[in-house]
Amino acid sequence: MGKATKNKQSRAYFVAVFWIMLNGKAYKKLPASASKMLPYFLGKVHDKDFFHPDSPGRYDFTFPFTYSEAKRLGFGRSTFYKVLRDLTRFGFIDVVKKGGLRSGG
Repeated sequence: MGKATKNKQSRAYFVAVFWIMLNGKAYKKLPASASKMLPYFLGKVHDKDFFHPDSPGRYDFTFPFTYSEAKRLGFGRSTFYKVLRDLTRFGFIDVVKKGGLRSGG
């Protein structure tokens, strides 16, 4: 039997996308690139409260997601910008802080 290897990014092997989200009007209206990238955002949540629908802080998580990460996943800068815009517009994420040299951080 082979030795188990630890995932370098310590990520789970699956991402939970709830049926209520998949069947919602907002998800159905998402452009293809935004709906394709949404699981990458959901995969960044590593809190047990996310999986409990009655938790008051269920959707209150802050995590970084950079343009360089998006590039490694195969999304260009302009596509990632549009994904951020669309996920924000349809209520899936809120951009808390903008990084980079031009934004003062």
